[in-house]
Amino acid sequence: MNVYHFSIRSAVADHEDLGYLSLENDDEAFYLAKNIIRETMQGGDDQYAGASMVITKGKRQVDTIPFDSDEFDENHSVIGDSTVRSEARA
Repeated sequence: MNVYHFSIRSAVADHEDLGYLSLENDDEAFYLAKNIIRETMQGGDDQYAGASMVITKGKRQVDTIPFDSDEFDENHSVIGDSTVRSEARA
């Protein structure tokens, strides 16, 4: 198991720590973050407009996912890594 850290960074430099979670791999961390964002945005809460979910594993940034992305799908590429998510992993 790998330990991932999840946090939210807003456009105005606020930082919200969501905590740590042990997961199998980067893909699990990505899909968990994606689901958290979807649930948050479904509530119509404008508090997170312009914010991004940041996922780290140790000192490595695994991914940064914008909350207001119009192209929020399984083809999202990982920032800081050369991996690209494929539709086959959905």
